[in-house]
Amino acid sequence: MNSPTLRTRKEQLDEFIMGNDAACEVRFASCEEVGNRIRSDIQKNIETRRKIFQLNRTISNEIIRMKNIIERNERKEQFLENKNFFLGDHLKGMKKKEARLRSLKKELERARDLKSAAPVIDFTEEAHGDINSYLTYLDDYLAGGESVSEDIELNVQDNEKKFEIIHDVLSSREMGCKDIATEETSDLDRDGYLTLLPSCGREETIPGVLKAEDLQEMSRDVEDLITQQKLFAIQVCKGKQRFADIWFSEGNELLLGHLREGKLPLYAQTIEHSEAMKLVDPSSTLTFLELSKIRSSLGRVYIHLFPDNCRCQQFLSLCTGDKGPSYANTRLLEVGNGKREYIRCGDYENNNGTGGETLFPNIFTEKESANPCGCSAGSVLGEVPGQLETGSQFIICLRDIADHHEKCSFSAFGKVHEGLDVLTHAICQHRNVSEISIQGCGVILSRLRLNQSRTRAMTDASSLDRSF
Repeated sequence: MNSPTLRTRKEQLDEFIMGNDAACEVRFASCEEVGNRIRSDIQKNIETRRKIFQLNRTISNEIIRMKNIIERNERKEQFLENKNFFLGDHLKGMKKKEARLRSLKKELERARDLKSAAPVIDFTEEAHGDINSYLTYLDDYLAGGESVSEDIELNVQDNEKKFEIIHDVLSSREMGCKDIATEETSDLDRDGYLTLLPSCGREETIPGVLKAEDLQEMSRDVEDLITQQKLFAIQVCKGKQRFADIWFSEGNELLLGHLREGKLPLYAQTIEHSEAMKLVDPSSTLTFLELSKIRSSLGRVYIHLFPDNCRCQQFLSLCTGDKGPSYANTRLLEVGNGKREYIRCGDYENNNGTGGETLFPNIFTEKESANPCGCSAGSVLGEVPGQLETGSQFIICLRDIADHHEKCSFSAFGKVHEGLDVLTHAICQHRNVSEISIQGCGVILSRLRLNQSRTRAMTDASSLDRSF
């Protein structure tokens, strides 16, 4: 027979076991509930990521379609440019015929009798007939081209309306247009640029306006902005705001483009242009010119500027546009000599070789540094010494010019660092060099490499997307 003490302890143990079982059941139920919530969240994330993947594929297809539209528009642009050249030549021809008719009219007025006027009358009648046939030809040409021009104009207007709608949708802050991922990301602060990177478990806020130090340190967030082309350098002058692109080149140099007027995207992050320029090394400045033909890129020419030279400062200003004008969208003017020894360019005013006023009045009076390269291949020289109205024009030597000392009378202010072959190849491929233009220009801020951990994270994310 069990003692009362043992019986009491057994009852206590049974009571504890029953209570523990009840507590365990509660915990099991709680764990099951949390587990279901986690599984539901995982499934929701998978479905959302699948939607994003499908959306990215749709966007990629749309990008291809947009590229096709760009190619068609480039052909239209080429057609209109060729038409303008054709009409311009005929306009000159018509003016010549008109001038001849005016000259014959004056001679006819000076004639004293019919005998002396007879030859002039014959020439005058011939000129009248020539002009009439010429005008008939031009009338027929213009009438035949009106429908084509109208179709192109209507197509352009239609595209403008479509892309205005696309821009409004992408720039909208409304729910559903602002972000496509989840409800949580719809609350992102676009002005403060809250960057979420769940893969590394961190949340950071980029300041409203960046400083030069932010570009020097090149944090992962700043690198993301540049990689996604969301960072712009801005300059406010006389109440007008201009901006310049900042991006990584193929070799991962940090490039600053030329300033231009326009409307910044709503998602843009900004840095003052003067702050960005603090990264430029004045003792070893490297600028660049983007060559193109009808918006078809031909390549990039890098030019190293010599220090302590007023003309170098002007060239840098015209590459960045910080004084207002820039070399962007200017044509190559001419190839010097029959041997194609140099190319002349830089008329930002008239774009035909007659303009390009200097930005620095003392550019011709300042004593320049010694010429370290003379007129060797790749040398960059001032165009015409002493002429302020064309002081922005410059010459790039395509080959050594040993026997042309007049071209070397003005010392070189720069040297092509890379891309001379791009320039010579473009000139050889196009008989009319005025068809080649400087589509864009700028300066290299620094030769920074992409963050390696960021590169790996991007690779992992890409491979993860492909798994869906």
